[in-house]
Amino acid sequence: MNNNGSQYTSRLKALLKLAINRLKLLQQKKTAINKQNRRNLSQLLEAGKIEACRIRIENLWQEDVNVELLEILELYCELILARSSRIVDQEIRDQRVEEAVHVLLYAAQYVDVKELANLRPLMSHMVTKEYVEYAIENTNGIPDKIIQKIHVDVPSAELVDSYMLEICKAYEISVPGIYEAPERNDEVNSVATDKSGDVVTPNDANESAQPPTAGLPSTPSQPPSTSKPADPNSTEDLWARFAALKK
Repeated sequence: MNNNGSQYTSRLKALLKLAINRLKLLQQKKTAINKQNRRNLSQLLEAGKIEACRIRIENLWQEDVNVELLEILELYCELILARSSRIVDQEIRDQRVEEAVHVLLYAAQYVDVKELANLRPLMSHMVTKEYVEYAIENTNGIPDKIIQKIHVDVPSAELVDSYMLEICKAYEISVPGIYEAPERNDEVNSVATDKSGDVVTPNDANESAQPPTAGLPSTPSQPPSTSKPADPNSTEDLWARFAALKK
């Protein structure tokens, strides 16, 4: 690799690290907002405002899917960062890296992450302008599941009802025709609060702060850290996570 190519690779790595940090922050922010929105929806349900809840669930669904998309983009950034040496002499010599570059260039138009938008001029130097233009305008080669997360459809009535059902279960709210909460004894009736003063439901106190959404899009969690440091040159774990998120 010549000095010019090495310079572009260094710039790419720096930009990807910034993008990864930005994507992580956005995921955390949106996840916290979605958690609060679920609480707000539970209050609407308790007040009997079912139709208002249905409308707001559509937006919550789209935000949940968007969080999933942000994690996928983060993983693609990590993949390119680990394999940046595969981009040589204006050629991407790795099929997985090529897919990652294509997805990031295409998705940058639809997410508010300026670091991803800045990839376009940089990749024009590292590969070709023609390739960049093709990647921006075409979805060929991008997994269908990712396209569906970029261009989110309005959820079906069945999906909205499923969301509503899970919120009812999580916060033990009875809604005629949707869910009948079981009778609770005094011990179960006691309400705990977390450090912020928010009500902690049984589901909040267990594995996640979000209500269970089996069969629904949920925010993917980061894998637990291990005592053995990860090999920065290994991307098999990254690709395994891609496969899980694309299902």
